[in-house]
Amino acid sequence: MSTSSTGTETVDITAGESANPRRDVPSVMTGTIWRIILFFWINSVSPFTLVFVKSGIKPAVHIMNAVILTTILSAGNSALYACTRILFVLVNEGKAPKHFTYVTRHGLRNNQAMFDAYVSLRKIAQKYELEEELAIPRVIFVGETSSGKSMLVQNFLRFPCAFSHSDVGTRCPILYRLRYNPTLDDDVIIIKHPSGIKQPQDLAEHLRQVMEQIEREDGFRIEEYLVHIESNQYRDFEILDVPGLISGSWDSEHAKAVERITEHYVRDPTFLIVQLKEATQLGVNSFGMKRIREFCLMDPAPCGSPLPPRRDYEDYTLTIQTKFDIFMDGHKDGSQANDDMAKLLEHFNQQTSFVSMIFDAYSFGKHTYEENAKYIANLPELEFERVDNWIRAMKDSSKQSNNSLNQFDETRFRSLIGINIVRDRIQDMWVQAFRGALPKIQQVLQELVQEQKLQYQALISLVEEKDLKAIRKLYKRYIQTFRSTISNYIAFRAEISARFDLETYGRTYAQFEEEYNRWPRKISFSWLAHQTAEQMNKVPIERRLQSLPLRYVGARHFERIRQVFYYMILTYQPIERQQDWIESAQGILYGVNADNENLEKGARELLYTYISETFVMAICWLTQVYSFLLDHFEQQVTDVLLSSTGDFALLAKGHEKFLSYVRLEYHRTTRQMIRRAVEASKHARRSKMIYAAHSICDYLRTLVESFPPTIQENQKEETSTSDINLRRLVYHTQTFLPENRNSETASYLPTMRNTTNQIYSAIRGLLLQDITANFFANVVIEVQHYDSVEIPDSLQHRLDQMSNEEIALMSQIDFEEHTQELQMIYEKLTMLEDACDEIKRDSRLFDVKVSGHVLDKKDQEKNISRAKRDHRHQELMNKLYQVQPKKIETEISNDMKDDDSHHDEDEYQLKILDNDPHTCQHYLLELYRKDDLDDLKHGFLPGDHFSTTCIDAIIQTDLNGEILNDWYASEHGYILTPKGKNRRVPRDFDHHHHYIYPTLHQITHVNLAIAFDEEHVLVALFHQDLLV
Repeated sequence: MSTSSTGTETVDITAGESANPRRDVPSVMTGTIWRIILFFWINSVSPFTLVFVKSGIKPAVHIMNAVILTTILSAGNSALYACTRILFVLVNEGKAPKHFTYVTRHGLRNNQAMFDAYVSLRKIAQKYELEEELAIPRVIFVGETSSGKSMLVQNFLRFPCAFSHSDVGTRCPILYRLRYNPTLDDDVIIIKHPSGIKQPQDLAEHLRQVMEQIEREDGFRIEEYLVHIESNQYRDFEILDVPGLISGSWDSEHAKAVERITEHYVRDPTFLIVQLKEATQLGVNSFGMKRIREFCLMDPAPCGSPLPPRRDYEDYTLTIQTKFDIFMDGHKDGSQANDDMAKLLEHFNQQTSFVSMIFDAYSFGKHTYEENAKYIANLPELEFERVDNWIRAMKDSSKQSNNSLNQFDETRFRSLIGINIVRDRIQDMWVQAFRGALPKIQQVLQELVQEQKLQYQALISLVEEKDLKAIRKLYKRYIQTFRSTISNYIAFRAEISARFDLETYGRTYAQFEEEYNRWPRKISFSWLAHQTAEQMNKVPIERRLQSLPLRYVGARHFERIRQVFYYMILTYQPIERQQDWIESAQGILYGVNADNENLEKGARELLYTYISETFVMAICWLTQVYSFLLDHFEQQVTDVLLSSTGDFALLAKGHEKFLSYVRLEYHRTTRQMIRRAVEASKHARRSKMIYAAHSICDYLRTLVESFPPTIQENQKEETSTSDINLRRLVYHTQTFLPENRNSETASYLPTMRNTTNQIYSAIRGLLLQDITANFFANVVIEVQHYDSVEIPDSLQHRLDQMSNEEIALMSQIDFEEHTQELQMIYEKLTMLEDACDEIKRDSRLFDVKVSGHVLDKKDQEKNISRAKRDHRHQELMNKLYQVQPKKIETEISNDMKDDDSHHDEDEYQLKILDNDPHTCQHYLLELYRKDDLDDLKHGFLPGDHFSTTCIDAIIQTDLNGEILNDWYASEHGYILTPKGKNRRVPRDFDHHHHYIYPTLHQITHVNLAIAFDEEHVLVALFHQDLLV
């Protein structure tokens, strides 16, 4: 019959269930051989027939039928076992529908693959600080100290481990990780962590000692303490149990510490909240539930959590109603039980279950560990029996009263009661949440894998060749890419617009101004015509610059600066000089013998002063702003190229000297462009002012020919000249004669001043055109072609001439450091890829969308690719370990010092600096500041100088910037300018980078302030050249 020979083919399937398949499978197969020999070789006649013949049994047919039926049952049992095992394997490989994974309550491997993926993800998140990015769902138990949290945890662990009966409370969250281990015998529990605990009964004492130590050292800790346990009775799961909330505690500090810990976790959207309360408490009267709600919803958080409010926390919360035995004792009527349970369900959004866990006032502290373990093991059966008895008693009561309305709604509520139901519901809630989070987690992992691959490849490209050829090649490629990207970025060409999106890199004028004011190279000086973005935005909208609120990228910044420059110049009114100043300017002693009035000379001096007052600092401001823009462009391009996803990510670390050379070359090249613009602007200003020292009238005859009927001034009220005959004022010199003065005041100053103002307006317009054209031609146009600008003795050319030692010093290569970094990135990449694979395998268990052979083919290709990378990595690591150091840095530096070819002092200083990137940056910053100051002075004519300002206030602050004391000079009698006008410094005005006070207003200077004692400060105060 079939049972004589069949069934043995399932031995290979049963190997998956065997504790020691290496021993058991050969033993079974050996027995099969002997059975075949016994039944079919030694006996030539059927053993069944032979038995019936010799026994003389007549009803042989019936006996054979019975044998055949038994055979069929045995074969069916074997086939059923084989089919279910094969089906389970097919599901794991993604070749069968997901619902075949579910097994019985005491099943074998429910969700084990999913939990393996979870553990891997948690390990990655903790090791590489990716908790926020991955957002892996977790489960947390919260509630009051008396809510039964510790008992629920023990029912998950299936053995007693609570230490709450001692005087020590829980001082930190405890993370219980439960793992299913089919190799263990029944009732065997192994504690993997903390190490050194041999028996489960020792865990409670160990936790008590840990909590005592935390209490002595820190009081409380927010970090989790891991307890890893394995058993063949577990479903793979993880629980975070936080200290219980305390209501009405005499120790308020204790209560606050527990609340800070609870808020830290329940406000985190990655946690699924299991909150416990007594079933006899209404929801609104539960202190713990009310506090948890406040932790999640209040803004700001009551205990200081930086996380935003968790508005949807109820959607991720399961409420466990504990001490249901007390509820049953108080509810003998079915309708009353129905009403109260329905209210609890409604209050907690139908997300609630009921459990007892303790009957007959059982006390763990009064029993041995074995007795307590037995109680926990028998609790599900005991609870099931007690609940059934309660329901039966209410049915009997209903029958006796002949009132069917008093019957308990068993259909609705019975499935919500019981410890096994609670355990399964909590675990199923996590499974559902984790399964829902898998697509997003997988997407994040894939992005991280791609990022790590780029870093890995970038690192390999530098260290793969020990002769530094790859580094030299990469440096040259970076210079070429940097120059072309600068050109494309400034021009905002389509080739790079995607990398420099407007949202990230665009700047309004207010943002530009804010960054310029924080620029470390900014030189402080006073330009009377300067206006802030805030001041320009206050003018009526019809006169306001429309480009101020627009976000610009690249060269468009220059055009807006031109518009702002025009606006400031054209809306500025020079300081009006009085009669004493003008008459003093009319003396003509120099060059002649007379000192009488010369109105023409007075007009020239006034015009000269107006132009200097307007344009000396104007050119300085324009020079600084252009320098800032060029530096701003370089910073943005460098940041993109060196970003973690850029082509040169590895240069961001350890290559500061090389990058400093690139920045220095860029600075020198663009500085020459700016100096040419400054030089041309200086000559333009001088040529427009020369007439003031030669002949104003001759110059004006030519100038007036170009005047339009009306002088247009952008962003300013139009000044009509229809009532002023400017040609007559210029040509009819009788206007300046003494006899043509005002008959009443004998003054000719108004006429002369009006004439000078008109001439100033014309020259102002010409200078504006000249200056902006000079900067446009010499800077804007040139820098857009930075990729093709000819640079004498360029860095890219000199790289070819450098020795390997010079490249090594410049690159600051540390092979040991790169070896460690390479290994770290490789390990991280491997872990991320393994996690992706685990998630993919787990997803297949529940969603089969791709045929198995396609998935297998993709996996095979991926495995081949990884094998090649692993082989290449190992070869490279072996090669790196064999690299021998070359000349030490000191020897190389000495060689360079003796070499006459290193004629550039700045580059030499950069070469001999140490490897600290801040040192190189500081050196360049000081160099840039010196160059910037020289550039500003380069635009000065004889007699030009900087204008500076002072603010007359003393303010004392604490370390947090809070004002402790202040003193304003204008509030203590120092309110008059040298001309006798009132002045004040308002308290409610933001003086920082918003307003530059005219020089004539800076009449009170605080030069020095030192603390004298706790209440007094000694101050050196100057007021109008007098030491006060």
